[in-house]
Amino acid sequence: MLGLMRLFVILLAVTVAPLSPQSAPRKRDSSSPLLLEDWLIELRLETRSLSVGRANSGEVVRSDILPLKGNTWHTLPTIKQRRTNYGTEALVSTIIQASQAVAAEFPGSRLEIGNLGIRSGGKIRQSMSHQSGRDVDLAFFYRDPKGRARMAREFKTLDSNGKTSDGWTLDVPRTWALVRFLVTREDPAVQWIFLFKPLKTMLLEYARKAGEDREILDRAAEILHQPSDSNPHDDHMHLRIHCSQWDLLAGCEEYGPTRPQRTVDEGLLLEVISHWENQVRTGNKKESLRALERLERVSLPVAHEALARLVCHPDEVIAQKVLEAVERWVEPTEFVADALEAYSCTPSMPFKARIMDALASYRDRRVWKHSLLLLNGPSCTSDRTFDSQEQISRALCLSALEALGFSGRFQYANRLADYLDASDRSVRQQALHSIQRLFARKLPALRKMNSKRLSRMTEPEKWEEHVNQWKRSRWEEAVRDALTDDGFKLSPKLLETKNIPELYRAVRRGFPVSYSAQVALSRILRARFEAVFEQSQAISYWHRLRRHR
Repeated sequence: MLGLMRLFVILLAVTVAPLSPQSAPRKRDSSSPLLLEDWLIELRLETRSLSVGRANSGEVVRSDILPLKGNTWHTLPTIKQRRTNYGTEALVSTIIQASQAVAAEFPGSRLEIGNLGIRSGGKIRQSMSHQSGRDVDLAFFYRDPKGRARMAREFKTLDSNGKTSDGWTLDVPRTWALVRFLVTREDPAVQWIFLFKPLKTMLLEYARKAGEDREILDRAAEILHQPSDSNPHDDHMHLRIHCSQWDLLAGCEEYGPTRPQRTVDEGLLLEVISHWENQVRTGNKKESLRALERLERVSLPVAHEALARLVCHPDEVIAQKVLEAVERWVEPTEFVADALEAYSCTPSMPFKARIMDALASYRDRRVWKHSLLLLNGPSCTSDRTFDSQEQISRALCLSALEALGFSGRFQYANRLADYLDASDRSVRQQALHSIQRLFARKLPALRKMNSKRLSRMTEPEKWEEHVNQWKRSRWEEAVRDALTDDGFKLSPKLLETKNIPELYRAVRRGFPVSYSAQVALSRILRARFEAVFEQSQAISYWHRLRRHR
């Protein structure tokens, strides 16, 4: 294949060409655990065909092309115009070898192939996935109305009996031969074959009667799957292969199960990641940033653990990038711990302010405790006026106030109320904003108030009066009353399933009711809700969760 040819040429050049003192691999530090030389790692990553990102949001580096036809395969007529016959070298070789395996068992057979992906990966119009070079659509093998094995030159829709509307039928023996080859393949291993469930049943029943090995049957039963979030795949099979170990190091991401037949060199992965971690820690800035760029792309937990160990890097720019990478990959509870560690070890006040700004939207007791410590300190007193040289201190105080507003804990209400008449205008506004979010109200109780009284509700003493009243209420009762006052039709008990549609409407309403509505939804649906979403993210998240539940 083209990728192998490229690798061969480069390896030949490296082997034959004399090395100048400048180009020779440098001698490794004896403290480094890496067995492979730096240049060889770079050679592998810079010459291989690689899958990067997810199947539905990725790209392909140095893709390989599947010829439009061969002795044992043929792409559908539309593929030439679409130019969707590109994938990783591993995928292309899998397709060709699968077609050869079927032809060897059933001479004259030709596998018909639909979309792989475009040359550099990314979106294609016909599918949500097929973006990272690991997906391909394969036609079934068919028999025509006269019972002859024929190429259909298109994807034909089959019913639950394996028949088309124009008399064609599924050729079960040949299609099973294809499936058997794919599910027993180990390098690369197949993660999924999506297809219509009744057709899966037909294939497994045929294989069982033919005396197929039990292990192969069990493996096929796991890999063959009708997806729940797309079409049933009753006119083709959708094959997806696992990321290789070099794909993983380049940033390939997988979701779903890891098949036991997938083989990766765990020792190699650990060595390379440890090497990159060491480069971030001890290299010059350019080397550190390059190694960090490599490290932060890796989706493996061992890489995330390495990133967590780097949050106290002495260079503020690198520490900031490390923390951003940690936030992307780890669970919210882990990120809070890592961020607080970074806060405690950095001497940079601007970096501390950025950390607090990131933590403010996390629903975690440690964040609220840390916020109270800041508010109780000398730099965040309510009577303090911040001058132009004290913007960082102001930012820390604002983040602490914001975090308490996201707590959903009424015991913090009085502490927030202390800042309603603060000397600094931005501090007053943030305190009011947090109280409004905490109680899901823009104004104190709206019932039986005329417009004149409503206009005075921004006065601190009015809010303090209502804070003292509400803090004695149960959270569910106070939020239900607030949402009811705002026009939402809720049953007497807030946390009931029948309230889900109205709570979803409240999420869409925005500030200040959206946050409390999300907390209520998380409790009703027993869903994790550890970090606050932006408005657009919140609507999308709860809509998906509501639909799937």
